[in-house]
Amino acid sequence: MALALTVTALATVWAADRARLGTADFVPARLSFQLGHAIPFAVLTGTAFLMVHRPGAHKRLLLLGLIAVTDAGFSRWLGDPIKDLLGPSPTTQMLVRFPVAWSMLAAMAGYDLALRGRLHPLYLPATGLILGTELLALWLFYQPWWPGLAIRLLGG
Repeated sequence: MALALTVTALATVWAADRARLGTADFVPARLSFQLGHAIPFAVLTGTAFLMVHRPGAHKRLLLLGLIAVTDAGFSRWLGDPIKDLLGPSPTTQMLVRFPVAWSMLAAMAGYDLALRGRLHPLYLPATGLILGTELLALWLFYQPWWPGLAIRLLGG
């Protein structure tokens, strides 16, 4: 099911963005955020299935993969009111897209620290992947060359 979700998510991104090429509402730079959700989900979920024999690692990686992709929905839900309130800026983009995932990552860390007295060994690398792809997506979004590359990646 996770493989099907990954494939359909990437296919939907490609097909929907490709269909909007050249329209007034199309922002090709958003491809960075779309890939920034799908890639860590695929990596963490795929790794979780390789670690089925280690239940603690398996469950945490599945949760972290889910956290990585939640921003897509929450940014659509809360994004416009936050943008209207704060105006366009990199800080606004971060507040539109990432606070829900950051809150869940903090809650997971707090849970591990409160109940186990330590973070699970996979928490920091997985969180680094999520935060790294989020920051890379944000950086790409503001690069002047990225929209042109995004259009080429979409076949435009």
